[in-house]
Amino acid sequence: MVPRVAVVGAGRVGVEVAKHILLMDLADVVLIDVRQRVAEGEALDLSHMAALLGISRSVEASGSYEAIKGCDLVVIAAGQPRKAGMSREELMCANARIVKGIAEAAACYAPHSVIIVVTNPVDALTYVTWRFSGFDRWRVMGFGSMLDSARLAYAVSRILGVSPSSINPLVLGEHGEAMAPMLRLSTVFGTPLTQVLTPEQQRAVVDEVRRAGSRIIELRGWSANHAPGAGVALLARAVLRDERRVLPVSVVLDGEYGYRGIPLSVPAVIGRRGVLRIIELELEKSERRALERAAAVIKEILRYLEELGIGTSQARHPSSDL
Repeated sequence: MVPRVAVVGAGRVGVEVAKHILLMDLADVVLIDVRQRVAEGEALDLSHMAALLGISRSVEASGSYEAIKGCDLVVIAAGQPRKAGMSREELMCANARIVKGIAEAAACYAPHSVIIVVTNPVDALTYVTWRFSGFDRWRVMGFGSMLDSARLAYAVSRILGVSPSSINPLVLGEHGEAMAPMLRLSTVFGTPLTQVLTPEQQRAVVDEVRRAGSRIIELRGWSANHAPGAGVALLARAVLRDERRVLPVSVVLDGEYGYRGIPLSVPAVIGRRGVLRIIELELEKSERRALERAAAVIKEILRYLEELGIGTSQARHPSSDL
């Protein structure tokens, strides 16, 4: 069977995801958006790109969630974009109900699929997707810390004068201001960054990574799309080709790192069934405190979800997935 991926949301990020899935020759793509004519236009343009490059993949468009039917992978990239001065938490009210509807549609039309959540605030919306899809926690993952980790590699590479590919970066926690860059656990040629960067350089790198998303918005007026598109495609490749690659993703925890029933970005083995295994790292006290700050932010958003009527009062227990 030819793999099939549904990308829900034909905005900048969704189209970039679809483009990179095609460029990697991973799967046929169906692009879904309530603005059906926009989806049709993007699908036609992507089809012409594929034809130009000799890529024999189908690109369809639809204005209905029913087009998710039979897909192996569902990418949720629908929602309002983050605007200048808007925190990811402020996006919650606008995007939670959109994601809830998509999660329910995925459960109805593609009950055996894996779901990747991209819509921000991604960690909390990973919880919403898990909660309303009914899927086990291993089949729902959020994309966020992969991007933060790439930004960390870029920032460090400029200081050290090496290729970003020489950096093995790691950011845990949440995709937002409370992210937890793990400099001791990030390495260059096997050496921890804490040993090759001065304290001042370490602070500058962490600040740059935390501000990266906001800086892009300040410069051009809308949030990142090129890097997320490429990153989500890499995550999709790990699933579709059963790569069993270790990547940082947001997943609902069930005792790992001392947390239960909340989503946090942690390193995990990714394969055909989604998250195959979570890697638990030994954290020092300062690193654990950073993870606690990220968890506190997400817990606060989940409380807000309950106030919206989309959250935790009838929450599932992750242990029921095992």
